Amino acid sequence: MRLLHGGDGSPFVRKVRIVLDEMGLPFERDTTLATDRPVESFSKLNPTLKVPVLEDDGVVVLESNLIIEYLLRTYPIPENQGDHSRLAPALTRPDHHWEDGKVLDTLRAMEDAAVFIRLLGVAGLASDSVPFLARQKARVSSCLDWLEAKVQSQAPEGFWPGHLSVADISLVCALDFAAKHQIYTWQDRASLKERVEQLYERPSVSATRAP
Repeated sequence: MRLLHGGDGSPFVRKVRIVLDEMGLPFERDTTLATDRPVESFSKLNPTLKVPVLEDDGVVVLESNLIIEYLLRTYPIPENQGDHSRLAPALTRPDHHWEDGKVLDTLRAMEDAAVFIRLLGVAGLASDSVPFLARQKARVSSCLDWLEAKVQSQAPEGFWPGHLSVADISLVCALDFAAKHQIYTWQDRASLKERVEQLYERPSVSATRAP
């Protein structure tokens, strides 16, 4: 049995759902929020107390990119993707490993910052007078500027030309999460907006958008 832990609202969980969908791998879900899981029992599954967590026939894998890497290394990617480009076979291109790794790290920093901003807002600490919050907003702005330039230089090919990359998936999940919760504005960056609109055309991306 394959079981994915994590709710629909998490951009990290959504990344894994998209990959599972693209690979045609059936799975069941436990959508209980991480904050609603008892520490005593959840810590036995994941010591970081975060989602997503994937249980796959006795194998437990943590963290979204690690889960995706596990899936790509363990299961074949379908050859036929219809009218869409094939899912990339790895997190990074072998001949551009460090460059692609930098993109993934930038996206992860932006994802983390968006979640921090969201949680601080829920806790009533949305004032810019909170230094940690101000730093997260500055981090998001810096990441968006860098990613806009990166996408602009590669458009319309995406981060891995001819493939749907993990970076593309991370990008659309992060930006959709920000838009849904009004965390930051990115739609004024033309290249990012164009790339996200292209990604919406994939059934796996459109089907996993939170209402």
